[in-house]
Parts: sequence; structure tokens; C-alpha cells
Amino acid sequence: MRDATQGRVLVAAQFGALAAWLWLGPWVAPAPAGVAVQFAGVALGAWAGVWMTLRQRRAFSITPLPDAHDRLVVDGPYRWVRHPMYTALLAFVLPAALSGPPASVATGVALAAVLVVKHRFEDTLLAARFPGEHPAYRRRTGGLLPFVG
Repeated sequence: MRDATQGRVLVAAQFGALAAWLWLGPWVAPAPAGVAVQFAGVALGAWAGVWMTLRQRRAFSITPLPDAHDRLVVDGPYRWVRHPMYTALLAFVLPAALSGPPASVATGVALAAVLVVKHRFEDTLLAARFPGEHPAYRRRTGGLLPFVG
């Protein structure tokens, strides 16, 4: 039950940071390169969501709890990063948030911090759920960025 509570707290913190960013804006990066990163984030998020749904034969979940996973997904976007949905979210939010006023920058930094903690928490749970597969997967795959633990 402790893991479920921690998972809910992390999801609430994630959505709190997202709500603050949506309220403060800006929602779109001012530079074309930032907009390109945002589009890449949307594409990665869509790919990861569809891929996880097809591989698990169920809708993906926003909670970091892997209890219902019947197998560890290590292909598609998960071949490059263990948490592509978190990467996609950061790619969409950060280019805009970091170009805004200090409060917007703070929400982007807060979201990034929450997602780093959430990805580490989820990795711990996945390692317990898939002890034979996850350690090797973790060694060869980046956490939020390719090739970066």
C-alpha cells in the first residue's frame, strides 16, 4: 500500500506542476526550434502510448505502479528510453516554460524534478516486478534521455 500512496503523491505532484504551467503559460515556445521540440514530444508521447497499449494489451496508466504489467516492454520507443512518456512530457513543456516568466520557469523545473523522482521510483518497482529482465534493460537503456542512466 505504501507504493500505491507514493505513486498517487507523485501523480498529484506531476499534475499540480502541469496545472501551474498551464495557468502561467506560455504554452507554445517562441522559437521555431522550441516548437520543433514540442512537436517531437507530442510524437514521442503518441508513439509510446500506442506502443505500450499494444504491447500490454491494455491502456497505459499514468501511475508508476507496474502491478498489472504482464511483461517488460523493451522495444519501440522503450528501446531508447525507459520512460518515453515522461520524456515526451518534458519535451513539450520545457521549451515553452523556460521561455516564460520566472514563475513559469519554476513550474517547468518542478515538473522535471517530479518526473526524475517518478522515473526512479518506477524503476525500483519495475526491478522488483521483473528481477530477471530489468537490470540488464536498465544498463543498456537511458532513463529519460537515450544513453543517460
